[in-house]
Amino acid sequence: MVEVILSEPLRRLREIDAQLAALPAQAPDEETTQDAAVLWWQREAALNELRGTPPSPHARSQTPVMTNRNTVSGASALDLFADLEPAVDTSFATTTRIQLDETSWIEHVPGWLTGSAHLFDQLLTEAPWEQRYRMMFGRRFQEPRLTAEYPDIAGAPQELLHTVADTLSNHFDVPYRKLWMNLYRDHRGSTGWHGDLIGKVQEVSTVPVLSLGATRRFLIRPAEGGASVSLILASGDLVVMGGRAQRDWRHSVPKQNTPAGPRISVNFAPDLD
Repeated sequence: MVEVILSEPLRRLREIDAQLAALPAQAPDEETTQDAAVLWWQREAALNELRGTPPSPHARSQTPVMTNRNTVSGASALDLFADLEPAVDTSFATTTRIQLDETSWIEHVPGWLTGSAHLFDQLLTEAPWEQRYRMMFGRRFQEPRLTAEYPDIAGAPQELLHTVADTLSNHFDVPYRKLWMNLYRDHRGSTGWHGDLIGKVQEVSTVPVLSLGATRRFLIRPAEGGASVSLILASGDLVVMGGRAQRDWRHSVPKQNTPAGPRISVNFAPDLD
């Protein structure tokens, strides 16, 4: 069993994210809006404590902002920091590493991308989304998500993606050249247990995934089955799977009963050719 030891700010952060994930996703009333504002400010305060920076007086005076990500399937979400300018945390100061076993690990970097709503809105409207299908048991099934790819990040029209990829490449010493994305349109969108393709090619790999939009659970468990490690990912959070995690472990984003707005996961990979 994986033991996760959290610092006090990280413990608070997880509690806040769980409360944010439980807020109504549709037609928020005034009380819900106020609750969301308080939670987002508390989240930012916990992140600043992890970074070693003072709380932002600007953040405390903000009110929740509704963005384009609320228009998919009639969902809505509240993001207190939606109108902040995008910025990546090059220090990775909020990183927590969980050692899954002797050769596999996962890192969670809360609040790594500030102002993440800007990138979310761009990708939602500009990315080449497509509905994919797969054959199972002789039948054709629709995947419960949309998918898009940029085989060459240098050709992606969203400049912020270039900055994100360069920052990740420098930090992890891996040349990330391509990316693929999943769009979970609401709480019914999901990904089953799987390991990424890179695990079939490389014994050891480092795979960063940037979460944008609605707060959702991310699970990872041993490939042969067993207890899973659960992370709650908010918009702008980064999760990184490393070591033999793609070979010896399986991860998923499960469906949930609580309504949720749309979420985009951005997965970075090196050239495998």
